[in-house]
Amino acid sequence: MTKTFHFYIVFILICCFSIGVFSCKSLKSDKRANKKKEPINKDLLTYDELNKEYRDLIEKIGIRNGYVIADVGASLGIDDFSLSVLTDSNSYFIQDISSEIFKKKRFKQMQNYFNSIRKTPQTNKLQYVIGNERKSCLPDSSFDLIFLFNSLHEFTYVKEMLDDLSKKLKPNGRLIVRESTSTSEKRHIIDGCYTTAFTKNEIKLLMKSSDLYFYQQLYPDSNLVNIFIFDKNHR
Repeated sequence: MTKTFHFYIVFILICCFSIGVFSCKSLKSDKRANKKKEPINKDLLTYDELNKEYRDLIEKIGIRNGYVIADVGASLGIDDFSLSVLTDSNSYFIQDISSEIFKKKRFKQMQNYFNSIRKTPQTNKLQYVIGNERKSCLPDSSFDLIFLFNSLHEFTYVKEMLDDLSKKLKPNGRLIVRESTSTSEKRHIIDGCYTTAFTKNEIKLLMKSSDLYFYQQLYPDSNLVNIFIFDKNHR
């Protein structure tokens, strides 16, 4: 009786242990499977979100199909990949000074995701360009639009960079500046980089010294973040 009882106890313990090991392995396998299936695009916008965020911008700054566009200080180029979903036959030059940002694997992942949410096959071209603190290393007289999206305040050598960018525009090309701005009454510190924002007049003067002239302001002065358009036509 005792031996039989002991046998059953041992048998039950072995079964419980085996079930536990099996369950643990299954759980780990499930976790690994879920990890593999976790999308790289979990933090990126959907088509509808992109359309809502960028459609108005496309119309206001006048992006046309067939344009050559540079985004200077663009980091990963999220704006450019996003615009490539909603435009056609454009060339986007994604420029920054850090080669660490431009990883081929990450570029391919971004490209695959944004291509996948287009309504039609991709017709735009995107490429990375590495510059330095004084030069963009972009080709001269080549661009319909150059973006400075939240990057002007990051320039170490502002005058040199703006002189360089002025040469990169086509004769009728435009420079688009999106920046947080200060006012004459209150200086604004830009979040994340602890840099004091330029005033609107300071931005205009910086551009003018590089032969870039004010064309249009898209939002009221009351907006903390504004968009200013400059071109090479003296008025």
